[in-house]
Amino acid sequence: MHLVLSVLDSLASVSALMGCRGAPVDPDDRPLGSTRFVDTVFTAATTVTGIQYGASVPLRGTGALPLLLDLYAPADDTASARPVLVWIHDGGFVSGTRTDGQIPRLASALALRGYASVSYH
Repeated sequence: MHLVLSVLDSLASVSALMGCRGAPVDPDDRPLGSTRFVDTVFTAATTVTGIQYGASVPLRGTGALPLLLDLYAPADDTASARPVLVWIHDGGFVSGTRTDGQIPRLASALALRGYASVSYH
C-alpha cells in the first residue's frame, strides 16, 4: 500500500509540473473547430523519460533499484488542467518495462488529443 501511495504522490507532483490540476478543462482552451480529447488538436507531443519517482525495496542482497516513469503530454498546451492516463504494463513488475508494446505509440497519440499519460515501472 505504501508503494501505491508513493506512486500517487509522485504522479501528483509530476502532474503539477506539467500543469495538470485535476479540474475540468475550460472549453475555451480548445482550438476552434475541434473537439479536445476526441480529435487530434496538437501537432506534437512532449515526452519526458526516466523520471525517478521512488526506489525498490532491496531483495536478496541487491541494492535498491530506481523506479522510473515516462511522461507524455501535448506540446505547447495552454490548458491549465488535463486528464492523466496511467499506463501499467503486464508482467507483475517481474518482467516488462514502461516502454513495452504499444504504450509509447498510444500515449503519444493521446497526447495529440490533449491527454497527459504516465507509464511506469
